[in-house]
Amino acid sequence: MDDGGPPVYATKIVIADLAGSEKISRSGVKGEGFAEATSINSSLTALGNVVHALHDGKLASYRDSNLTRLLKPSFSQPTSRVMLLAQIAPTQLTYDESMSTLHFANKVKAMKMVSEPGVETDKLPFEYLAAAKTYQTVLGDITVWAAQTGCAP
Repeated sequence: MDDGGPPVYATKIVIADLAGSEKISRSGVKGEGFAEATSINSSLTALGNVVHALHDGKLASYRDSNLTRLLKPSFSQPTSRVMLLAQIAPTQLTYDESMSTLHFANKVKAMKMVSEPGVETDKLPFEYLAAAKTYQTVLGDITVWAAQTGCAP
């Protein structure tokens, strides 16, 4: 429905601070901290699985964590852009984690956006706005016509 008006554009920015993967044996956390570290590791593993699937050009499962569900629009729409800032430490103690982070960043850089059926749901609010504007225009035309002809709408 093109009413001749200016097009509606939208931008959505999602910023996610991904805490580093916790080496539970090294950090020595217990109790609630242990549960939180396990949850963080689980979410990061699910995100890693999505990134690996997209890197390989396969369909990804976003249902494994809230983090991947939140980031799904950023990964599944062809017009999306993803930027990753990776922080590494220059010490021998964290060499494995730093290499893993760099490997992950390289996979994110080389990801292929895979569009799935039904991901265009973000367009719905704009289609609704366009339909509402058209409805208002038609309603105005009917009101003017009713006033000119003496008919009650």
